[in-house]
Amino acid sequence: MYKCLLVLASAAALKRPQRGLAVRGGELGLDADTAISVGTKLMGLSGIYAYVSPKENLDKYGVTKTDQNGLDNMRWAGAQQITTAAIFAADSEKAIGRASQQLAEANNMTDAQAALVCLLETEAPARESGLSDFYERWQGVPVVLDKWFSMQALCSREDTLERVIELSRHPDFSLRNPNRLRSLVGSFCAGNQVRFHQADGVGYAFLGQAVRELDELNPQQAARMVSIFNPWRRFDADRQALMKAELEGILAQPGVSKPVFEIVSRALSD
Repeated sequence: MYKCLLVLASAAALKRPQRGLAVRGGELGLDADTAISVGTKLMGLSGIYAYVSPKENLDKYGVTKTDQNGLDNMRWAGAQQITTAAIFAADSEKAIGRASQQLAEANNMTDAQAALVCLLETEAPARESGLSDFYERWQGVPVVLDKWFSMQALCSREDTLERVIELSRHPDFSLRNPNRLRSLVGSFCAGNQVRFHQADGVGYAFLGQAVRELDELNPQQAARMVSIFNPWRRFDADRQALMKAELEGILAQPGVSKPVFEIVSRALSD
C-alpha cells in the first residue's frame, strides 16, 4: 500500500505546484536546486514501481473504470494521469511510446492532456504534432485553451521560458484576459518551480516585465502577479538578491499603481 501512496502523493505535489518544492525546501534549510532535485527523484522512484503494471496497481487499490459516466471513471482518469506522470519521471524510454499511443487514441480532453503533458518534457515527434492537434481540436473552448497554454508553461525543459515568451505573442493570448494571463504567466511564475527559479534570474526578469506592462492595463491583476515574489526571503542569498532587485525596479517605475505599490512595499519591508 505504501508504494501506491508514494505514487499518489508524488503526483499530487505535481498537480498543485504553487509555491512548491523550491519554497518548502527553503523552509527546511535546503537550497531551491536541492529541493527540486529531491522531489524529482522521488517522483522517479514512484514511476519505476508504477511502470511494472499500472492498470493492475490502480485496480488493486480500488480505482477502477467501472462506470464510464460516473465518479469511478473520474477517479480512474485522475489516477491514470498520476501513473503516467510518475512513469515519465522514472525516465523510461518505453513511456514515450505509451504516452504517444495514449495521445493518438484519446477520445477526450483529459486523456489527451495527460499524455501530452508528459510528451512535452521530451523530444518525441508526437510532442509538436500533439500540441498542434490539441490546439486545433479545442481552440474554440476557452477553458481548454487555457490548459493548452498552462501545460506548456509548466514544462521543465530548458527552453520553457523561450516558449512562454513566444506564446505571449500568440493571437489567442492577451494580458487583458485574466484567465489567459493566469494560464500562461501565472502558471510559469507561480507553478514552474524549476524554470521560474533558475539561478540566472531570467524568470524573475520575465515576471518583473510582465508586471510593469500589466500595471498599465489592470493594476489589480498586476498586484496579484507581483505577489508571486512575496516569499523571496525564503530562498538562498543569490536568488533573494535577484528577486529584491526586481521588486525595487517595479517600485521605482514611474506611475506605478497604488495596488502594486502596496504589495511591493509590504514585500520589501516584511
